[in-house]
Amino acid sequence: MTHAPDTDRPPPAGVRRQRLRVGEPPARRLPGLSLALVLTLALPACGGGGGEDAPADAPVTETVSQTIAGEAVLPVGEANCGEAAMQTEATVRLSLLRAQAQSCGSRGSFAAAGVVRWSQQLYEAAQVHSLDMANRAYFEHDGPNGDTPAQRVSDTGYRYVRVAENIARGRSGAGGGVLDTAAAMQLWRDSPAHCANLMDARITEIGLACVVNRNKVRYWTLVLARPAS
Repeated sequence: MTHAPDTDRPPPAGVRRQRLRVGEPPARRLPGLSLALVLTLALPACGGGGGEDAPADAPVTETVSQTIAGEAVLPVGEANCGEAAMQTEATVRLSLLRAQAQSCGSRGSFAAAGVVRWSQQLYEAAQVHSLDMANRAYFEHDGPNGDTPAQRVSDTGYRYVRVAENIARGRSGAGGGVLDTAAAMQLWRDSPAHCANLMDARITEIGLACVVNRNKVRYWTLVLARPAS
C-alpha cells in the first residue's frame, strides 16, 4: 500500500465518529516511552481530497495562541524542552525522510513525498496539547474537556483538508538519552502507523511542540496537515 488509511476502506477497530485511531504498537518498544497517533480527514466547502464532509457553514474561530514559557509546569529555559533549533531540525529531518521511499512495516511501502514547511498555527495547536498533557499528566489525543486534534487546529484559524497528529512521551530516547527532537522523530519512524503519517504525500505543513513537566517527562505533539486552498 502506498497511502495512509482513508475512509474508502472498511474502518479498522477503534474508529469513533469522525476520528480514525490507530493503536498499532511501534516496531520497537522502549521502557518509559509512549506513542500514539490520530488521523482526521475532512473536506472544506470548496472540496478536496478524500475524507469526511465538514459542514459547509462551519465557523472559522479566532486564533488561539498560548505562551508556555511562563507556565509553572516549565522550569526557566524549558520552553520547547530547551531545544532552540527544534523548528529547523523537525522540518529538515522530516523532509529528508520523505525524500526517499520508505517501508513502514505492516503499513506497507510509501513513495517519496514532498518537503514539508513549518506552520505557526499548527505549532500553536501542538503546543496547547503538549502543555495540557504535561500539566494534567495524561497521554491521549482528546483532552479531558473533550477537545480533539481537529478542534485544536481549527481553533487557531487554520483551515485544512487533512490533519493528523502523532504524540510521544518519555524521559529517555532510543539511545538511552533525552527524548529530544531526533529521538522523537525516530520513534515515530520506527512505528508503522506513525511512519505512515510521516510519509503521507498529502501532508505539506507541520507543527511540533515539546513540554516537560515537573517530573522531567517530555510530552511531544506533532501536528501534520494540508491547508485548504
